[in-house]
Amino acid sequence: LPLVVAGGQNLAAGSASRIRVQVRFAYRLLSPVGVSTSISGMTVSTSGDIISGNDRRLWVELSGGQLPDSGEVARLRCLVLLGDSDRTALDLDSVQVESPANRLWTVGLENGWLQVEGICRTGSDRLVELRDGLFLKGVYPNPVRGEAVVSFETLGSGSDVEVELYDSRGTSVGRVWRGSVVDGAHEVRFTGKDLNSGLYICEVRRGGIRQRIAFLLTQ
Repeated sequence: LPLVVAGGQNLAAGSASRIRVQVRFAYRLLSPVGVSTSISGMTVSTSGDIISGNDRRLWVELSGGQLPDSGEVARLRCLVLLGDSDRTALDLDSVQVESPANRLWTVGLENGWLQVEGICRTGSDRLVELRDGLFLKGVYPNPVRGEAVVSFETLGSGSDVEVELYDSRGTSVGRVWRGSVVDGAHEVRFTGKDLNSGLYICEVRRGGIRQRIAFLLTQ
């Protein structure tokens, strides 16, 4: 999904230090996996990933480099899911520009659509029921030194989520967290101060779904 500047004027004189763009689309059809830019000296990242109702909202943040007066500035990469529709609006809800106090920015927004073609229908639009969905993103930092974060994402209403750690022999060394969650991205923090250095496995469970990822702990 490209983010494009069109009809820009005097952008270099605007001296923007950071630009944040909030993007909205149907969460059942698209799942973001990364963002990139080809502009020299510019860094780009995402934040504030929230699922509310049928919508998914996240911020794309740009800093450094020089915005062109026209052309692509960033590209949001997504997985296309087989959800309850083959079409979603791509809405830009907000743009925030950080610049010196003596600079004035005027921004107009133009939204778009994504249409998925070539899918096989079996009696209705829905091909896959997103229920008790779970995606384990990772353990950060890795190697772990002190406190670490388990990052995961859930879709659909269902069972509680459990996070548990295992040593390299498959023996449980303790449950990190258990609780109910709503749709969206989540983070659980833990500390390995009471564990020996070595290889461990983090397991995240929800209903009948189990996902595991290995990480290294150093003291």
